[in-house]
Amino acid sequence: MVDETAFQKGENSMSGKTIAGTYEIEQQIGAGGGGIVYLGRHLRLQKLIVLKADRRKLTTDPAKLRREVDLLKGLTQTYIPQVYDFVEDNGTVYTVMDYIQGESLDKMLKRGEIPAQKDVIKWACELLEALSYLHSRPPHGILHGDIKPANIMLRPDGTICLIDFNIALALGEDGALSVGFSKGYASPESYGLVYLSAKRAAAYIANGGKTITGMKDEPILETEKMPTQDQASRTVRQKTGPVAETTVLMQDNDSDKTAPMPCGDSDHTVTMPGVDSNRTSPMPAGGTTGESGRSATVTERHVVRLDVRSDIYSLGATLYHLISGRRPEMLQPGNRVIPLTGEDCSQAVADIINRAMAPSAEDRYQSADEMLAAFRGIRDNDPRTLRLKKQKRIGFIACAALFLAGGATAFTGMQQLQQRQEALTLSEYSANALSDGDVKTALRDAMDALPAGGIFDAQPTAQARYALTNALGVYDMADRYRDSGVTTLSSEPFHMAMSPDGTKFASVAGYEVTVYDFTTGDALFSMPTVQSALADAVFADDDTLLFAGADGVTCASISGNRVLWTGDEATGLSVSADGTKVAAVDRDDTKALVYDVSGGKVLSTIDFEGRKQKVAGNDTLEDPDDDVFVLNHDGSLLAVSFEDGALILFDTKDPDGNIILYDSNENTYNHFEAGFTGKYFSYVAYDRVNNAGSEYGTIDVEALEAVAGYTSNNQMHLKADESGTYLAEGGLLNQVDFDSETTKELANVQNASIRAFDTAGDYTLVSTDDGRRELYHRTALQDSVTLDSPADFVLLSDSYALTADKNSPSARLEAFRSRKDDEILSYDPSITHDEARISKDGSTAMLFDIDGFTILGMKDGGVINETKLPDPDNIYDQQYRKTDEESYLEVFWYDGTVRQYSAADGEMIKETQEDAKSKDLEESFDVDGYHIVSRLHEAPEVQDSNGNHVTDLESDGALTYVTPFQDMIVTEYLSEDGKRYGYLLNGSFEKLAYLPDLCDITDDGFVFDEDGSLRFQKYLDLEDLKALGNAEMAK
Repeated sequence: MVDETAFQKGENSMSGKTIAGTYEIEQQIGAGGGGIVYLGRHLRLQKLIVLKADRRKLTTDPAKLRREVDLLKGLTQTYIPQVYDFVEDNGTVYTVMDYIQGESLDKMLKRGEIPAQKDVIKWACELLEALSYLHSRPPHGILHGDIKPANIMLRPDGTICLIDFNIALALGEDGALSVGFSKGYASPESYGLVYLSAKRAAAYIANGGKTITGMKDEPILETEKMPTQDQASRTVRQKTGPVAETTVLMQDNDSDKTAPMPCGDSDHTVTMPGVDSNRTSPMPAGGTTGESGRSATVTERHVVRLDVRSDIYSLGATLYHLISGRRPEMLQPGNRVIPLTGEDCSQAVADIINRAMAPSAEDRYQSADEMLAAFRGIRDNDPRTLRLKKQKRIGFIACAALFLAGGATAFTGMQQLQQRQEALTLSEYSANALSDGDVKTALRDAMDALPAGGIFDAQPTAQARYALTNALGVYDMADRYRDSGVTTLSSEPFHMAMSPDGTKFASVAGYEVTVYDFTTGDALFSMPTVQSALADAVFADDDTLLFAGADGVTCASISGNRVLWTGDEATGLSVSADGTKVAAVDRDDTKALVYDVSGGKVLSTIDFEGRKQKVAGNDTLEDPDDDVFVLNHDGSLLAVSFEDGALILFDTKDPDGNIILYDSNENTYNHFEAGFTGKYFSYVAYDRVNNAGSEYGTIDVEALEAVAGYTSNNQMHLKADESGTYLAEGGLLNQVDFDSETTKELANVQNASIRAFDTAGDYTLVSTDDGRRELYHRTALQDSVTLDSPADFVLLSDSYALTADKNSPSARLEAFRSRKDDEILSYDPSITHDEARISKDGSTAMLFDIDGFTILGMKDGGVINETKLPDPDNIYDQQYRKTDEESYLEVFWYDGTVRQYSAADGEMIKETQEDAKSKDLEESFDVDGYHIVSRLHEAPEVQDSNGNHVTDLESDGALTYVTPFQDMIVTEYLSEDGKRYGYLLNGSFEKLAYLPDLCDITDDGFVFDEDGSLRFQKYLDLEDLKALGNAEMAK
């Protein structure tokens, strides 16, 4: 939970020291008032963790420290770290918790970087969600007590994590005592400063310095009158802790001036606002006022109790620093932090932060939820948009006056300029949201970027239209999984599973299991699990979930949200493929139980004969996921691996029927993966500790014969279930068919190894060790996306897909969308070709490349002609031509030969000889009075009729065609990996739509080539797009 750049810093005197026989300290990475922070490693799991050494020794009361850590261990929230363990070593208490990857925000500030306002707002909302969770913990909430940039980690996925609970305090009914603070970020009351309004200050003095009750405005902090310092100290120690010195600052409601009222054992003078400090008159102890009523002497001390508003102030100060780049000055009596203004950020954001930092706690937001609502009330998270909206309102009034005075032109110009600027901003937001998988936000922002259509509105920008087209995906004609949203999980997941029908998924995270709906991303069901990272969850059917519950094996109805039955304590589970039986094992127990799913009856007990599965010493950290524990189809066999290297198939009915594949201590394997496909049991075994290679094997459990196997120096991954057996080695994934003794390649990842995978029908989804998510269709790579970090979980069904990793509390969801209904021609996908074109009369389709062409009839897809072209290596170019009379393919050779082939029957129409072609690979196109020059390794240049530069076009691919379309232009490209795509441009060569897999253009739409299928999409104008957008947003 520290940034990696800090590894080279800090004291190393503890480096290499083993704590409690389980954790090894690698480096000191921080220190504060509460203790010292170390980067450590779990020795058995080889997992990075963080250890916090409490400065308090066990002599202070170990039970108190244990209670504090137990309180923190129960915390499960997306934006706070998980606490795992509490250990003592040589009198020092250590708290063990998550190592959070990323960088603390103070590093960003020290580099002089000021984050964008939209990022600060996003982080603020996440922090407020964390505070809302902490402040609402029973019985009275938990105060963090030290919020500052150094205690906020920015994860690789862009979310934050609020760390460092060394100062965290459990609140009592009356708040908590301050035990430490960070200067500049702590609230005034943390320093012992109490701000009161003038009215309340007068009442405070009149009442002798006691708590004022019955007033409309209650005191900020609970106070207790204590006659002497010794008596005060004794009294507080008996109750809640040390005394905080208090200075009460009385503030006039109509002035920002403040004046100090020190509280101590000797007489002090109190100066009221607006009164000359040299003209004070003493007031006797006891609170009697002098004649002026404007000064007093007080001889009491006060206990300052912090509450949730102290955290609100610290968060405000942190946001102040992030948004302005200025660290808030430490509050002193009579000083206040300079408030933010519209010069620092949008005024709306400034107002929120300024209120959070109000000196008087009663003037701040009274809860994290209240402040969160204020942030969420800001429509757009960007200062440009907020200023534009403010300017729009002001501009409308000003321009209306101009219009009434005859300034209609000025009015229209100003209005339209503002709209265009706002549209550009929202279009950018839409693109960013779409790249993150948040389709709903992308669509909303794109729709908001379009003008309402009033008489003074600007024309829709090309950028807004482009964003809307992409968000709707109207020209994406492939049958594929498309981003549908990102679901926030309760914490980083330990395990994930998908229901048999693929419509729901379960996540075990933060010691609870939650079932989510794939369509909406909403949580349908949630219950607590045993507090172990080994806690498993499996679906018996679409509505029945089995999980390692807090009270034992739990079978629950998802739709009924109720427990059906519970069994003995367990962590690991496996359900038979027919859904009738479930096997359960508890951590490193020497037995397993097999239950009847329908009623919870124990059907058999499997005796491991003293063997144990490989379990970490502290299983609250992470499941090493090294063991096999899996039932076959009907639950008659249970495969189990053990920490001594044994791998055994247990007969759940007859112990004499057990099959020992590896006996104890006969190998060095410590990681197993396995599963059943019908009568075949397949496994891989790997020496993860020594990286000594893998072994794969498959046996026929009925014939007791080995049917396949080999060893490899690479680590292998295996999945075997009723759908088949799948084996990954390096970047290659194959499906193995034992009956036919054949293998089928499903995926071939380039320059990386497969980390996780899943299959459904003709589709295969893989994650790679370098952070890619790749989708394959019939062995061909369909699309590739780079994730924030490598995915540990990959789930795929016919309808949905999911990727997630163990270090991020979120899951990226995708939904399968078929465009089969838009098909106009189905053809044999084995026909090799680079391009496809449809004849002008729509009777034939030609699929061609430099080697030749195939002509198909559009009515029945039958082959009309197949022709091989001569001397393909010397072909310079191919152009498919359409005229009113005929359609044909024109082929150019470097020697100047030009041949035309009929699109109707493939016969050569004519042959001509031109000058030999240059090999400089420069092409040119003429369209609508413009000349476009495409040179190798340069962006295509658009020139006007005089040869003057107009603009440059897309440069990522090779420009192949430029075609007029209605009053627009279509450009077509070929990417380096052979993919074809295009863009629809307006008359100013601005992008209106992206056209993936574009292969042809008709009078009213576009044709797309989708691996064995030609599909047509009619051109959609802006009104069509807006209607679709409104329909989607209404769902």
